[in-house]
Amino acid sequence: MSSTGTPTPHLGLNQWLPNDKPERVDFDSDNLKIDAALKSMAHLTSADFTVLKRGGNTVWDAGNFVVESGTWTPKLEGATTAGEHAYKQQVGYYTRIGNFVTLRCYISITKDAAMDGAVRITGLPYSTSHFTPASFSYVHYMGTNAATITGFVEGSRINLGYQSITTGNYSSITSSLIGNAVLMCSATYIKS
Repeated sequence: MSSTGTPTPHLGLNQWLPNDKPERVDFDSDNLKIDAALKSMAHLTSADFTVLKRGGNTVWDAGNFVVESGTWTPKLEGATTAGEHAYKQQVGYYTRIGNFVTLRCYISITKDAAMDGAVRITGLPYSTSHFTPASFSYVHYMGTNAATITGFVEGSRINLGYQSITTGNYSSITSSLIGNAVLMCSATYIKS
């Protein structure tokens, strides 16, 4: 019995419904269609695929994924008043492959008392239009009853938060909860 499902839109390949019983002739027919489609592209070379863009960003260039790595300067700031901390360490590294960005940072500060509001890390090398989790591997001098320090990438910043030990609720880390601090974090996200 041949497939009773709707054929695929481009090559007309078989799609079976749960009660169909595929036969070898169906697979032979599909293989011939795939072979003909590949043959029609046989004359193409890598020069035909010089640049591929997604959302305006070049992700493929001259037969290779765009791969880039470098440094960035992470900055810890409050959402209401940024504050001007004395940084003991302020290091960030990133790797971009196509539209995927992986970053990591290490920040050690003497806190500026003027910092106010929800705490975030700014200065990311690329922004994103997606909400993506960020991981913190080390946090020191955080005055919270936090079970888990976490965060998420939003736009061009990482918003810091924690899960309460007593309630289990997630809350933003505010400037009142952070003193002189050492933070290490990483995140992988899709750039805008």
